[in-house]
Amino acid sequence: MSKSGLFAHFGAKEELQLAAVEAAREVFAREVLDPVGDVEPGLGRLLRLAESWLRYVEKGVFRGGCFFAAVSAEVDDRPGRVRDRVVDLTRSWVAMLETEAEAARDAGHLEMEPVQLAFEIHAFVQEANWAFQLHGEAEAFRRAGLAIRRSIAASTIGDGRGIFDRLTRREGR
Repeated sequence: MSKSGLFAHFGAKEELQLAAVEAAREVFAREVLDPVGDVEPGLGRLLRLAESWLRYVEKGVFRGGCFFAAVSAEVDDRPGRVRDRVVDLTRSWVAMLETEAEAARDAGHLEMEPVQLAFEIHAFVQEANWAFQLHGEAEAFRRAGLAIRRSIAASTIGDGRGIFDRLTRREGR
């Protein structure tokens, strides 16, 4: 398809960009959220979401790594509908991590502040993405997985310790 034909289909560059963001959202949901959809809320779901997200980035579903990390850097200083949509989607993802950490804390399984734990998980995956994309460090994904498990383990209390141990031992982590 020609460039002019592509733009004619969408009507404007912004509409094309929004369509790309929505397509990436659908891929993210299929690759990251769907595999953990039946896991009970709380500690197990938090761990599975973090690991699913890390695997998604490691698989290279998008050529430049995490689509939302790349597009965030592109639109962070450009006001408009595309930036607003990216902000909404990335905030909702971090909020989902926070919600699972809150559920684990409310169940007496975690003691760390949910916002802090979600921040750490997000930071570790983003660092792995950056290290791999810029430096080709495939080992960054293993390191990020280890860091995520250590952060969660360091905050695990009570019955959460046994749950965490079962989840990570069962899969040889």
